[in-house]
Amino acid sequence: MDGTRIEWLIDCGLIARVYRVEKPAIPLKAYLEENAYKLFFLDIGLLGASSELDARTLLEGNRVFIEFKGALTEQYVCQQLLSDSSCEPYSKDIKLTTPNL
Repeated sequence: MDGTRIEWLIDCGLIARVYRVEKPAIPLKAYLEENAYKLFFLDIGLLGASSELDARTLLEGNRVFIEFKGALTEQYVCQQLLSDSSCEPYSKDIKLTTPNL
């Protein structure tokens, strides 16, 4: 996905970009790495819908959910940080990958 489409989704508020920092030191923005970031949906429901995850998988806790629950948890925490506070989340441990939406 190219930068223009990502920027459009960010500007619309459908996704959020969380930058990696070189080290967890104050101020975090001083250690921001602009070429390393992770994208999060506005809502955990969008992640579930885009992954075509069946609701029964969550309720029954099968093997797929066991492997995917980390992504759901990370999405939920980011969503809460963005909605309930004025803080801007950062990450120390983001692997450099091509973003996929």
